[in-house]
Amino acid sequence: MLGRGFALPVVALVVSLAGTTQALAAGQRTFVASYGDDGNPCTLQLPCRAFRFAIPKTNPGGEVVVLDSAGYGPVTITQSVSIIAPPGVYAGMSPFPGEDGVTVAAAANDKVVLRGLTINGQGGNRGIVVSSGGEVHIENCTVANMGLNGIEITGGGHVHLRSSVVRGNGWSGLVVAASSATVQVSDTQFARHTYNGIQVIAGTLEANRIAADDNAIGVFLANPSAGAQARVTLSDSVVSGNSNAGAIVQTSIAGSTARMAIVRSTSTGNANDGFGAYSVGGVGTAILLVSDSTAFRNGYGLAASGAGATAIGTRSTFAFNTVHDVFQGSSAVLRTAGNNTLTGTGADTSGSFAPNPLF
Repeated sequence: MLGRGFALPVVALVVSLAGTTQALAAGQRTFVASYGDDGNPCTLQLPCRAFRFAIPKTNPGGEVVVLDSAGYGPVTITQSVSIIAPPGVYAGMSPFPGEDGVTVAAAANDKVVLRGLTINGQGGNRGIVVSSGGEVHIENCTVANMGLNGIEITGGGHVHLRSSVVRGNGWSGLVVAASSATVQVSDTQFARHTYNGIQVIAGTLEANRIAADDNAIGVFLANPSAGAQARVTLSDSVVSGNSNAGAIVQTSIAGSTARMAIVRSTSTGNANDGFGAYSVGGVGTAILLVSDSTAFRNGYGLAASGAGATAIGTRSTFAFNTVHDVFQGSSAVLRTAGNNTLTGTGADTSGSFAPNPLF
């Protein structure tokens, strides 16, 4: 009797220890802090120091919470997880040459949330790279001073970018280069990039209430591959002060189609086009629809060139542009509903239009 009675607490102790070990191995919510240690279990009482050590200790679908302001290092994400820095907490990372800040390489059904992060390059390659994943949400983040692109989408399903700042990166701010991707952007600024604020090569971009300023091109839908289709919708937005153009769609590869729709938006202070559609060498199909929008004080207000290019303007104003308010060239098609306004330019139009007179 004594033997059997003594065995029960031992069994209970073993079960208890097993449960404790499992709890330490992974949790629904883990924590990182400036005073953390990566050998810790990443609990509130014993936080980790870096994101890359906290994520393996987090259950799929769980959260990594930042407790105080510090740098938490680059990280690769391969599971559903949220990385959250509360308001007022600086959660930074500074990728060095050869490094990316955050790489999302998750499964097709995984959901990843990045909230409140600051990625400031120290010669690093890219701030955020999405190569796979079901949903990726980037909210209240800053991506700046990377050597290449700020945010690059090369795969995955749906990407949502909200209330963020992307600035001063070596190439472009946001690059969408995956036909599988649908990228939705709202309330975000893209500024001071060597090339483009936003560049779309493949896939779908829906941008609302954005600003793209002081880049080479604000929003560039550029040269999808043969047989590919790419689409951009830009609404309630401003593209300004870009050294080349505000928002343009361009094809140069046979069999490709690129479509851009611009609604309730303003393009101003751009050196060349406010809005433009180009089929380089007459190759591919570039379609631009502009409605309820304004282009003023650019080189050209609305331009179309190349046999495969079509631009359509309706209920819009093209005014005070230095060369032409509206330009059609090289067999492009430029159409209007006859309800636009031109004013203030020495030579308002150039080319042939349908209908004619244009306005």
